[in-house]
Amino acid sequence: MVSRFLTTRLTTRLTAAALLLSVSGAAVFAEGWSYSGAAGPAQWPVLAPDYAACGGVEQSPVALETNTAVTAEPLSLSIRWKPFHPTLEDTGHSIKVNASKSAGYATLGDEKYRLLQFHFHHGSEHTLDGRQYDAELHFVHQSEAGGLLVVGLLIEEGPSNGLIKMLWNEFPDRGQSKKISYPIAATDLLPGNRTFFRYQGSLTTPPCSEIVTWHVIKEPMTLSKEQIAGLAERYADNFRPVQQLNRRYILSGQ
Repeated sequence: MVSRFLTTRLTTRLTAAALLLSVSGAAVFAEGWSYSGAAGPAQWPVLAPDYAACGGVEQSPVALETNTAVTAEPLSLSIRWKPFHPTLEDTGHSIKVNASKSAGYATLGDEKYRLLQFHFHHGSEHTLDGRQYDAELHFVHQSEAGGLLVVGLLIEEGPSNGLIKMLWNEFPDRGQSKKISYPIAATDLLPGNRTFFRYQGSLTTPPCSEIVTWHVIKEPMTLSKEQIAGLAERYADNFRPVQQLNRRYILSGQ
């Protein structure tokens, strides 16, 4: 029953947010909300009618706890990304790397999800066993049916990452985008150990639509102190606090 709940629920739900995601290749980073102050996360549900889902019962991120996760054999995830020429975008809330249509996909069971983009949060959104990591990276995918799959990577200080070094050297101006002339391989960002947590949740930015299957890899990737500082210099603390789990399950698998 748990497996069925976690693997079939979202594949047929197509919302306006998913349509926008398909067109733009990005989560909806609309104006009028913030990560602090009067338009901060606590106020998102009342800032606009379209943001009402931010007060829902299946919101993300959540606190991931090793001891309480349900050990199971959920549908396997296969990542089949290909090198692509990215477009870097400063959204006003994050640094985002838009993928081309040839960037590949991930499969979850029999469902295929095309890679749309990946973006960064300074200060991890998910916590793991009570720890908030230095940053978090989200790979956003979408299926033809409109379901969203986000692969999350926690980030801690450690050895530098060569791909991130190249991307940081290409930062566009605020609010601007920049096409990169050389291909990148997003697989260079993945750790060797891919044990994971999986649960049903939402976008972590308005409109907070509850249409996301989250697959958070347990082993963190590393960035150097300077690389993390480069992210913070542009957008410090652009994370949403953890939300209530309510009646959901978090699965743990390999």
